[in-house]
Amino acid sequence: MATQTIYQERRGELHQLVRGWDRRLRLQQVFTWLPRCLLPALLIGAAIAVISRLRPWLVSGQILIVTGVLLVIGMIVMSLAVGLWPRPSIAAARRFDVLFGLKERVSTALELIDGRIHANDELLGLQIDDAWETARGVQASEVLPLPWRWREWAGVVALAVALVLLLIIPNPQETKLAEDSAQRAAIDAAAEQLRQITEDIASDSVL
Repeated sequence: MATQTIYQERRGELHQLVRGWDRRLRLQQVFTWLPRCLLPALLIGAAIAVISRLRPWLVSGQILIVTGVLLVIGMIVMSLAVGLWPRPSIAAARRFDVLFGLKERVSTALELIDGRIHANDELLGLQIDDAWETARGVQASEVLPLPWRWREWAGVVALAVALVLLLIIPNPQETKLAEDSAQRAAIDAAAEQLRQITEDIASDSVL
């Protein structure tokens, strides 16, 4: 009974190690995918800004809003994909056995404790102790470094700078948009005034 209790405690400790490795792997994936989820939004924003300079379409404030919404959507999708992707503990243990060169020690130890693999008590104890001693010596930060892909980040910075320039340099099409908007407002005002006059005439009993 005492031995079984020790095994269950070791099982919890191994699961805790696996969860810590999994958090490190997910953080690495965030660093990997962050520039890749920013690039499409900035590219679309820059394309809209260029088109809006060739023909009346959107003003700078609207382009900024569209780009901001796309950036937020991209980051949310990436965060959900990385953070909520299910990874069963035993499957994660097998993955880290490969990544860390543990030769299936952790996954085998967990399966032994859970009774999926049967062995005598002596072999079971040796296997679990060996898995624990080897696993806790793993330096996950060294095997799973946080990547810095400077080419991808250079692309993000270049697109961001291009977009800012496209937004702050005066766009002649915005003058045309303002004129069209003023013209539409004048037409709407005249139509409203005409409608009001028509209603007044219709309601005048003398006329």
